[in-house]
Amino acid sequence: MRPSKSVADMELKSLKKKFKDKKFAAGCSREIIAQGAELLGWDLDELLDQTLSAMRDEESAIEAAVAEAGAR
Repeated sequence: MRPSKSVADMELKSLKKKFKDKKFAAGCSREIIAQGAELLGWDLDELLDQTLSAMRDEESAIEAAVAEAGAR
């Protein structure tokens, strides 16, 4: 259980567990994500870790974009 909804609190271990649940990010193709990792020469763990890192760096911009989209 994470203390907040902030991506800063998300751990790779937790993301990997959620990734296995088909309800989590249901609109995303896990096959395409795996293929993308392969094209980058990364394993899935590295892709997920890099994604978490990028999301942490841009969390405030992501939240602002989501809020703006929700206001439409």
